[in-house]
Amino acid sequence: MEGAMENAATRDFHKLKKGDGGVKVSRIADYSPAKGTLEPGDIILALDGQTIGVDGKIVMFNERISLRALYDLKQKGERVRMEIMRDGVRKKVEFSLTAKDDFYEPGLKYTIRPRYTIVAGLVFSGLTRNYLQEWGRNWSYDAPLNLRYAQSFATEIPQFKGKRDVVVLTERLAHPVNTYAGPFMEEILLKLDGQDVNSVEDIPRIIASSKEDFLVFEFMDLKTPLVLERKSVLEADPVILGQYQVPLAKWFGSDADDSATANWEGQGT
Repeated sequence: MEGAMENAATRDFHKLKKGDGGVKVSRIADYSPAKGTLEPGDIILALDGQTIGVDGKIVMFNERISLRALYDLKQKGERVRMEIMRDGVRKKVEFSLTAKDDFYEPGLKYTIRPRYTIVAGLVFSGLTRNYLQEWGRNWSYDAPLNLRYAQSFATEIPQFKGKRDVVVLTERLAHPVNTYAGPFMEEILLKLDGQDVNSVEDIPRIIASSKEDFLVFEFMDLKTPLVLERKSVLEADPVILGQYQVPLAKWFGSDADDSATANWEGQGT
């Protein structure tokens, strides 16, 4: 959403009445629950009965705050009611907060540990704010530029459409099988053996079904892929896990898991 209606000429252009405020919808993501209900160019006048001011804010707890605060209080599956202006006509619409498609969520995660998989000593995990903060308080400057860009503009990057994870090669457990993987660190994995990698779960699934002699990892914006011999990878995996005392080769726990409820059984190999 963009374009708070502070400019009187803008309000007149959209045929708003005196005293009307609101925000203009600039784009709707394919996964958005509002897809098919809202349209680009709509002016959202009210959210769940709360009038939106010309500054794009609502009154809540006796303060003027961003309408996003009210929207963020909603839970998955709840319904949202909006009053909108479309082509000069006022309408009331509503929709359920259920995503239309898988999508990448770049915010902080509050799970027991990151979802990951280890292949040939290479640790692949989803790009999250938590991971970027490993670069310290100034992560927005110090973290790799490609990852900062991906995290900030994920909804604008065509290759990320339909992805649950933006999969990153985050760590290398040194072993002869991955000697030449260094240049691919902190790079974004897009394909494995020609198949799209849309989540960390896809990696072991693709490898298990592969009949090829070599595993080909294709990374974003890199012309040269990482190629590993499949047989060598399968032989090295248990050796590397034992050498580095890693109990689980992968963990795909639910985002709802926490330290009290996470079930670790069946996650490793």
